[in-house]
Amino acid sequence: MELDKPHPEPANWRPVYKKIEEMRSQIVAPVDTMGCHTPMLEEGEPRVCVIYFPKSGPILTTIVLEQSQRFTTLISLMLSSQTKDEVTSAAIQNLRARFGGHLTLEAVLEAKEEDIGQAICKVGFWRRKAG
Repeated sequence: MELDKPHPEPANWRPVYKKIEEMRSQIVAPVDTMGCHTPMLEEGEPRVCVIYFPKSGPILTTIVLEQSQRFTTLISLMLSSQTKDEVTSAAIQNLRARFGGHLTLEAVLEAKEEDIGQAICKVGFWRRKAG
């Protein structure tokens, strides 16, 4: 949606942004290696599973890797609020270990809240997030 009258640019924002880019190009921060965009890259190969359709019955299918990656990114984003990137990354690894190496919607839905809580207990507001 476009504004009828766009907001004016803040003074000197372009030079400040360029300077930030320049400074950030010289360091590697935790967000670069453990940010919410990185856990999806560790999701691995597509998996075979059975999906049950009420009318036709069970069907053997492959979970698409892209869907699994997006779900992992979503969970990572949800856990990241009020949490350092290193802690979020470790929580995702803990969840994967608890769910057999992959983070899937089915695994989360079937998991006990207590098990999820134990895996993510280091993130901020983990009790609320486990629910």
